[in-house]
Formats: sequence, structure tokens, C-alpha cells
Amino acid sequence: MLRKSLSAMAVGCLLAISIASGCGEDNGGGGTDTDSDTFACTNGTLEGDYSVATQEDLDALAGYTAVNGELDISCSTCASLAQLACLESVGGRFDLRDAAALTTLAGLESLATVGEDFLIFDLAISSLEGLGSLTSVGASLWLDSNALVSLDGIENLDSIGNALMVTDNDALERIDGVSGLTSIGSVHVVGNDSLPYCDVCELFEQLGTLEGPMICEENLADDCGTTECECP
Repeated sequence: MLRKSLSAMAVGCLLAISIASGCGEDNGGGGTDTDSDTFACTNGTLEGDYSVATQEDLDALAGYTAVNGELDISCSTCASLAQLACLESVGGRFDLRDAAALTTLAGLESLATVGEDFLIFDLAISSLEGLGSLTSVGASLWLDSNALVSLDGIENLDSIGNALMVTDNDALERIDGVSGLTSIGSVHVVGNDSLPYCDVCELFEQLGTLEGPMICEENLADDCGTTECECP
């Protein structure tokens, strides 16, 4: 993936803010306050694709309201997404994976739309809190191999253009967080060892008739007697 180059002046300014030296507002404390009050949301749209592999890459995104290409975040040392507090949209695919230090999606509260696939893989997050403004994903939302216990946090998600994929999230116990969907192509709920089949059946009933398939396999057999997704 192409890495978008930013001007040395802009990067220097943003890094200066992160150590509270006078390039932006002084947060008045001894630590780093990387919310939208500290980073003025004045950088507009970042053109093209952008890849985050280091903390410096993430810091350089502060103040942007949009990325019109793909955004790839695979930073093993990044413990916070606070620098993305201004981000409202990603025009292409948003790939968030292999960020071992990340335990929350706080910082993405302004994100409203992802134009293509939104992939969240291999994170130590227990919920999707932080994505409360997300309303639409243009292609697929794929949640794979995370520490999710619930899908709480995306109650305002209304539209997924292609598929909802919920796969191999071994701690997942509830899936009702996506019950607000009104437009979706297909649903695949597979290999979630702690998720009762009956909960998936209830979700399928709420979603009604879809354009594509509703696939449900290798989840938890439960006390309603369901051992596969043959929903009553």
C-alpha cells in the first residue's frame, strides 16, 4: 500500500502538539491530550491511501477529517486512536488489525462512513464502543479473531452494502448490537465459540429477508436445543 507523504512542517507541528509545546493549544497538563479539542480539525481530506505502522505515522493523521483512499492501521505499539478524533470518513477500505496494544476503539467517535470494506481483525477489544457515529459501511464489515464479548457500540449502524462477517471471536456472547441495521446484503456468523445459536436466530429474524444468504455455523449449542442455524 502506498504511504502518503506529509509535509515536514505539518508533521513537525503535530508532533510538537503531542508533547504539549506551543504549536497548538496547550492542554495545561503534563501528559498528552490528543482529542479534537487539542487537534484542531482543520487539515481537511488526506488524498490517496495511507498506512500506519508506527506511532509517528498515527500522530501525523491528527487533524484530518477524511481519508479519501484506503486506511491501513497495523501498528503493534499504538495503544490509542485518540489522534483520529477528527476523522469522519474513509473513502476506501479501512483495515484495522494486528494492533496488539490497542484495547479500545475510543478515538473513532467521529467516524460516520467507510466507503468500502471495514476490517477489524486480531484486536484485544471487548466491544465496539467508540464507533457510535458509524452509520454506513459501503462493502463488508468483517469482525474476525477479536476479544469481543459483545457488538455494543455500533447501534447507529444502519447500512452495510455487502456482508456482515462475524467470525472466530471466541469470547463473543451477544450479537444484538447490530439489530439497528435496515439495509444489508448477507450475514455470516461462524466459529464464535461462546455465541448461542439462538441469539443468532433472533438477529436473523429481526433483520428479515436479505438479498444474500444468512450463514450460521460452528457457534455454541444452547438450551433452546439448537445445534445448528436452523432457526425456528
